Amino acid sequence: MPRHALVFTALSVFVLAGCSTAVPVSGSARNSDETFKGNAFPGIERSGKINVTSSRGATCEGSYVYINLREGEGTLNCSDGRSGKLVFVADGLKGIGNGTLADQPVSFTIGE
Repeated sequence: MPRHALVFTALSVFVLAGCSTAVPVSGSARNSDETFKGNAFPGIERSGKINVTSSRGATCEGSYVYINLREGEGTLNCSDGRSGKLVFVADGLKGIGNGTLADQPVSFTIGE
């Protein structure tokens, strides 16, 4: 196999593996006992998807994008009609963040 084909194949495997990496996410509402657990799925172009489930049964899906090297922002839409915005600071696959969900404050951690 030509060297350039081998490099391209190795890079493709690395990129595809990065797209399927699930990073744990857990969080809580600050004004109630509701908690959230799920995963973020980093993609290419410094963006990704997030899926969490509430302790009250709602499922929430959204997306995020890095706005600089360490900070990012995203949105969530839940099956019970709530939606919200998130901001975070991350270093690699670990970080912290906060935001609102239906105008209620939430906080979360990324990674273990």
